[in-house]
Amino acid sequence: MRHGLYAFCVSTIVKKKTLKQFEAKGSGQITENSPWVTGAVLLQDAQKIGAEMPVIFSDAAHDAESLLYWAVLRRINVDGRQTVVSFEKFSRIRGRHGRSSLTRRSPREQIKPNYRRPYAICETPEWLS
Repeated sequence: MRHGLYAFCVSTIVKKKTLKQFEAKGSGQITENSPWVTGAVLLQDAQKIGAEMPVIFSDAAHDAESLLYWAVLRRINVDGRQTVVSFEKFSRIRGRHGRSSLTRRSPREQIKPNYRRPYAICETPEWLS
């Protein structure tokens, strides 16, 4: 665990306009049309041990490869095929990092270029703080 961060994070894509709104507020909420079941289980585990689980954002519309922002997950509510995700401490990522530099939890390999799924569970990168 780095600086109180959980070993795993979520990488997801959101439109840049929405990311800018989150940046202005410092927090936000998204609704996804896919069940983030594993993410919800891991967030519960992180909270049990007093760790913060990061969520890392890329631009869904133009450049899903560049990692732009990150935040701390507060809630992941799965209801059937829909998931509502709440987060806070929203901030820019320092430096230039690509989504393909993240290592997926399963299978344990780097995310492939042009990976367009709505979310991936990854190992929390060393550079995140």
